[in-house]
Amino acid sequence: MKNWPDDSYYIDLARHRIVLAQIRAGDIAGAQKTAGLISAKGSKLKEESQKAIEEAIKKGGSASAVRPAVLAASAPATVPAITASDWLSQLDYELNADLFLDLAGYLKGQHSDNPQALFSELKITTEKVIKAQNVIDRMLKQQATQKIVP
Repeated sequence: MKNWPDDSYYIDLARHRIVLAQIRAGDIAGAQKTAGLISAKGSKLKEESQKAIEEAIKKGGSASAVRPAVLAASAPATVPAITASDWLSQLDYELNADLFLDLAGYLKGQHSDNPQALFSELKITTEKVIKAQNVIDRMLKQQATQKIVP
C-alpha cells in the first residue's frame, strides 16, 4: 500500500504554486500573504516560497507592490474604450461554463478515490478561475485608463 501525503501537503503545494503565480503577476504583497498561510508541515514549500519572494524583490519588485507600474510605460497613447459588449463577449466566453454556473455541482462531479486524479482536476479548476480573474483584471485596468466623456 502506498503512503500518500495527507491533505495538508496538497493544500500547501497549491498555496506554493499560487505564490509563484502571484509573483509572476507582480503581486508581491499577495504572495507574501499567501506564503504566510503555508502550514508548518510544509516548511520546505514555505522556504521555497519565501526565497522566490525575496528574489522577486531583489529583481525590482516592492514588498508592498500589488501590481507593477508597467502598464503606464508600455500602454499605447490611445487605449481602446471598453464597451458593454466587450464585457459581455469576454465574460460570456470565460464565465459561461459549468464551473461558474453551478460550482457545487461541478466540484461534486470531480469526486475521485484517487488523490492524484482529484488533485489534478482541482488544479485545472483553479487555473480556470485564475484565468477568468486575469481577464476581468485586464479589462478593469483598461477601463480605468479611459477618460470619462460626459
